Amino acid sequence: MNLYYFKDKNGNFGDDLNEWLWPKIFKTGYDNYFDDETLFIGIGSILDENVPDFKRKVILGSGYAYSSPPKVDSDWSFYSVRGPLTAQILGLNNDIAITDSAIISTPFLDQFQSNRTSVSFMPHHRHTHLPWSKLCEELDILYIDPCDGVESCLSKIGKSKVIITEAMHGAIIADCMRIPWIPIKSSQAINDFKWKDWTLSMEVDFHFTSVSQPITNRYTYGAIGLAREIKNLLTCRLRLAYLKKYGTPYLSKESVFNNRLILSNDALNSLISSGKSYEKKN
Repeated sequence: MNLYYFKDKNGNFGDDLNEWLWPKIFKTGYDNYFDDETLFIGIGSILDENVPDFKRKVILGSGYAYSSPPKVDSDWSFYSVRGPLTAQILGLNNDIAITDSAIISTPFLDQFQSNRTSVSFMPHHRHTHLPWSKLCEELDILYIDPCDGVESCLSKIGKSKVIITEAMHGAIIADCMRIPWIPIKSSQAINDFKWKDWTLSMEVDFHFTSVSQPITNRYTYGAIGLAREIKNLLTCRLRLAYLKKYGTPYLSKESVFNNRLILSNDALNSLISSGKSYEKKN
């Protein structure tokens, strides 16, 4: 069985959860589940036309968000998808619109829980080149770099009493740890569809808070450009300071979360059982 997920050359917390989580689940190795002609698709917004052509594709909690949707045929086996919007796009029964499969990581997150004293901030992985960390330092906000590695991110999330995040999986893992999250949007790189898909699955009626980006190289040179740059940084700093004190945090209800965790584990067990049966037949 082959694990398929998006790999960013600089790293990205949400996508990299795949390499961290699934070896803990498939303890005896992927080769003992299905065969080399099977593609396993887990965490990520990767259900699109670019999915490699394998004889068998098994999907657990993945989502659609970009490009054109795939052409689904008998080669695809869906055990769950991220949410109802993905199910609708792919023409699937809404019963499998359980939630993002990162929820399956919940039992492995206890080791990262610590004193929750920090307000934290995680930017989108495409925005780490911006001076977010400097602003966070000035405001006594714990900066979480989504490119820093999974366990580094998990440790910092575990120290948080609330996380301000552009990264959806920052919110998802915080929700798994029962840590409130504040979703923000600073550019069109933040995909509304996938956030809505996941939050609908968790029955959370959320709204983004718009935040200016701390851009330092967009403006023209000279006094006018410098003034615009200073104004931009100040606006962003004030917005973050406001969110730290007065931002609206979200957290799925305990009953909903527990239900989705049970259903996700049921879907996982069905996939594993199917894999074992498939091996016996082949």
